[in-house]
Amino acid sequence: MEAEAKYVSSLFCHRDYGADVSYASVLASWDAEEYGLLGSTEWVEEHVNWLTETTVAYLNIDVAVSGPRTVLGATPELHTIATELFKKIVFPNFGSFNKSLYDAWQDDNAGEAHVEVLGSGSDFTAFLHSGISSVCSSSACALHN
Repeated sequence: MEAEAKYVSSLFCHRDYGADVSYASVLASWDAEEYGLLGSTEWVEEHVNWLTETTVAYLNIDVAVSGPRTVLGATPELHTIATELFKKIVFPNFGSFNKSLYDAWQDDNAGEAHVEVLGSGSDFTAFLHSGISSVCSSSACALHN
């Protein structure tokens, strides 16, 4: 998680790319997802005013390492940007570094991968129900996990 925080921070604060360093990112790890999404829900409820006034989007990386198959879900306004980002991320699975995450996602779905609709069942739920645009990326052991 520390390495992820450093990487995400470098993306938002890299002056060479013209980034506005006035942006802030919050990296969190939630407890009690399996027991009713308690950690994320309680945090969102406590910070809902601040979140709804300032949040651009919530990125949920759920079950990031459970299998080789990629799953992508997002609110409709983020479908295009999430798909385009997948095209820029290198997919390192099986020792191969010559394929994008988008290509691997399409390969796993016979070229017909689509961005799933978010509903409930993961820590994005409280953000989504508070009107915050969300993206959820995860991995699965098999298709349609």
